[in-house]
Amino acid sequence: MILDVRYQLHVFIKHNFLVAVSSFYILSLLSSKITDQAQQLKSIRELINVIVNTKPETSGLRFKLLVTLFNNFSNDKEIGYEIFYSILSLADELNKPSILLAHLNNIDEYISKWNLSKEKQTKLLKLASRLINKCDDKL
Repeated sequence: MILDVRYQLHVFIKHNFLVAVSSFYILSLLSSKITDQAQQLKSIRELINVIVNTKPETSGLRFKLLVTLFNNFSNDKEIGYEIFYSILSLADELNKPSILLAHLNNIDEYISKWNLSKEKQTKLLKLASRLINKCDDKL
């Protein structure tokens, strides 16, 4: 897909924040224009994997890129869940539970909109619960 996305994103991340976010936004827009649904999902999943597997010192950038993806694809029931779960997983990994707070009121809406299986609902709610508990510990 889009000229070896992994290489491009790593190059963007090594440069400045604004270049990385702008370039990533363009990559996500290009992904949204792919007409073959399977190829589109594969491309977006690759973008998610690149972000999730990027070095930890770029955590602010990683969140921004995932949020950019989420804003573009949150209505897509196939990928919206995966992006959102990646955001929460990153928040859990980096011990930044307050990331969840902005979305806490919308979790029921997301579950309904994405028509999640019971297994995915349980997985998402367990992660959200863990983040809520971390928030409580910090208060």
